[in-house]
Amino acid sequence: NKKNTYFERIGIANKYARSLKKEGVKSGDLIGIALERSEHLIFLIIACFKLGAAYLPLPEDYPEKYISSITKASKVKFLVTDTSCYKGKKPKETKLISLRNFKLDKISSDNLNLKFSEDVSAYVIYTSGSTGDPKGVEISQNNLVNLFNASTELYSMSEKDVVPLFHSYAFDMSVWEMWIALL
Repeated sequence: NKKNTYFERIGIANKYARSLKKEGVKSGDLIGIALERSEHLIFLIIACFKLGAAYLPLPEDYPEKYISSITKASKVKFLVTDTSCYKGKKPKETKLISLRNFKLDKISSDNLNLKFSEDVSAYVIYTSGSTGDPKGVEISQNNLVNLFNASTELYSMSEKDVVPLFHSYAFDMSVWEMWIALL
């Protein structure tokens, strides 16, 4: 099995970003992601960031009623899935994008070089809420950069460190686990 370099993996994320852009995704949009844990999940999250779009995690093991309620409440504009993972009811105004339709071998891996505000949202994660109603928490890309800069200094992180992706991608700690390792 050939190991990909970070450069090659970023090229794959660029292909996903170009595919999402072709579907109409732009800066400021909210994209629901309903996928199993895999490298495709990471590529799509990076692709969202490259487009200035935020992602909304919709894990396959969450109850259908919960997933339906947060997709409706968040007014998610796009929903990316491989179709076997999404169990909720899709809101009418949400465009379904099947990961299986991406023809990555025919798409450029070059960087998109898009410009957008640093304050664009990076992700929205829903909490259970003290009232029992889920509540969305929105985090900007700028806030994430500050977190990662502080973490790198505080924990003396380097390219030699290994960080496991232990948590569900719907839990905010997963953001730190994913990005601190990549950065």
